Amino acid sequence: FFESRVLHAITIHTQSTMAFNGPRPDLQSCPLADFKLPKSFSKHPGGQHHLDRARESDCAGELFLSYHLTSDMNKVAAAANALGVKMPKRGPMFDDIYAACRRVMSEHPEQHHIFQAWCLLLTVGLPFISMWWLTYPTVMNSMIVAFTFEMYFFNIFHTRHHKGGKLYKNDLLNTIFYPLYNFVDHVWGYRPRAWHENHHIKHHVYTNQEDHDPDMPGSYPVIRTCKTQRLRWFHRFQTFYFPLPLPMVVLALPPWNVLVNGGSIVALLIWTAFMFVLPYALNGAHGIFYSLVVQATAGLSLSYKFAISHVHTDLGTLNGAEHADIDAWVKAQVEEAQSWGGYLSTLLFGGINFQVEHHICPAMDPLYYTFLRPELQSICSKYGIRYTYEPTLGHAMWAFHKQLWVMGCQEEQKQQQQQQQQQQQ
Repeated sequence: FFESRVLHAITIHTQSTMAFNGPRPDLQSCPLADFKLPKSFSKHPGGQHHLDRARESDCAGELFLSYHLTSDMNKVAAAANALGVKMPKRGPMFDDIYAACRRVMSEHPEQHHIFQAWCLLLTVGLPFISMWWLTYPTVMNSMIVAFTFEMYFFNIFHTRHHKGGKLYKNDLLNTIFYPLYNFVDHVWGYRPRAWHENHHIKHHVYTNQEDHDPDMPGSYPVIRTCKTQRLRWFHRFQTFYFPLPLPMVVLALPPWNVLVNGGSIVALLIWTAFMFVLPYALNGAHGIFYSLVVQATAGLSLSYKFAISHVHTDLGTLNGAEHADIDAWVKAQVEEAQSWGGYLSTLLFGGINFQVEHHICPAMDPLYYTFLRPELQSICSKYGIRYTYEPTLGHAMWAFHKQLWVMGCQEEQKQQQQQQQQQQQ
């Protein structure tokens, strides 16, 4: 009964949820680091995944605020207070971004429906395209399958898990497609339980921090992206050898899930059957070849889009910085990511191209990021924060490789040593 009252406090007056109101003074708050989640909240509208992961982390305040940017924050705070939980303190920059998010969602409600329809199209199309490829593989449909899988994982896997497992507002659709999504995620994707920990808790909170972020900083010593990492002789070649292992990423993921992420051996056997046994049984050696084409293409394309998000000439200046409050955390998210492209790239790749916007508001429907970007740039200019944007994927890749070259040069190490000496003096 008590949780029902709390849930009612969150959902009441839904007609007015798009209007922005400043923090209510009668609601209790606490410093960001002191925020603690309730021990139990079984009717949490966002599901239990986020609550469980946040309880296990030391960054619950950042997660709580960023994942509620699409909600009515005063109602969320009231619900939290009803459970005896104080809301993490908000800052003026955070409130400006929150107001921009609410305004964009209010002015462009059609984008939610477009995104939902696009996800449904990918959901229905993926099995049919896969069967077409399995029965009659060619180079052309192998490429189509690879890019369809890529679009699936960016739009559905990535967004669904950022939304707590519920991609659609319609519970019936979530129930109908859950078995399919769960099957694909565990057989071909990154095991969700491990992804929640590595992506939500580590990467999204401690972006580009050497000792915490498992993404690009975690690729050291093979790839050096942080200035605090020791420069080795082979890093001078990293901008050239970086693409070489990428075609193996998708191929290696299912075994990696079993060996490292606690995945199921059954899922690995199913993946082996679909990607090797059936192609060989139906098409002989050609089937194996085209299976490798699919996986190599998907691995190369997926990996590049993730990698370029946080490696750029203008990034990497806040490595290891402490987040004393939510505005300091927002500043770090903006200055440790880059955005690129426009609406079409966002539709195809689930907003992975608008990495700045995504890190600040990870639970927002990706298509909104296109409309949020100019407002966010204005807010960043107001607060003196550097916002990095490239017009196309090609520009972002060029900046990425340029930065890899810089991070592998001896000159960069000498400059770093000189700076350290000046600081000691």
